[in-house]
Amino acid sequence: MEPGARKILVVDDDMLILLALSRAFRHRLLDISTAASAVHALALMKETRFDLFILDLDLQGHSGFELLSEIDNRFPYVPIIMTTTADVNSAELSEEIASLRKKGVWHLLEKPFRLDNLNLLIEKNLEQQNGKLIRNLTKSHSHGEDKRNHLRKAHIMPAKLSFEVIKDGELVRETVNAILTDISDGGVGLLTEIPLEYSQVVSFEDTLERKCGVVTWSALVEDQTCRAGIHFC
Repeated sequence: MEPGARKILVVDDDMLILLALSRAFRHRLLDISTAASAVHALALMKETRFDLFILDLDLQGHSGFELLSEIDNRFPYVPIIMTTTADVNSAELSEEIASLRKKGVWHLLEKPFRLDNLNLLIEKNLEQQNGKLIRNLTKSHSHGEDKRNHLRKAHIMPAKLSFEVIKDGELVRETVNAILTDISDGGVGLLTEIPLEYSQVVSFEDTLERKCGVVTWSALVEDQTCRAGIHFC
């Protein structure tokens, strides 16, 4: 971490989203911490003074609104970007947030969201804090992946993949959840909890105009999450 790096806490109970955002925001001017639960987030808040929060209001178990209230009490003037699957234009939702967030600024981002929209909100808030615009948040610093990432654009979006597998001697089609992490004219990079194999053919259900693709590389990363590259057919 570089001196002066801004500290951001991302709270979401979807591990694929946490991993995707951690990779996308791996930048020398940002220090990203992640929490998959309100309990973990509260523990981190006791240890660290954060410059920005990204909070999923749809947390399971412990309400995201309860955590929002805690953040407002402990860090009343630190900006919060909230994500939700609810209608962000709902007056009821805005009123509920406003009743809890009494002092600091807040923003709503509807899921699924584009990474560049989240980037703009982060840049806006950090610029307001110190008068310094932090750009290129998603510039790749990965090792030995320049060729693979060439002309790709960071892109956070949920997706569904389907592919054929043999079960009990029969050929069946399975559908799994994934998170797109980058996209280009030729293909995408993604994260999924189900391992994908080299040369495996997959289809995108209700995503990218139902294009199909071939797995060109695949690797297991944190907690057995699969990171893979797909070349469009």
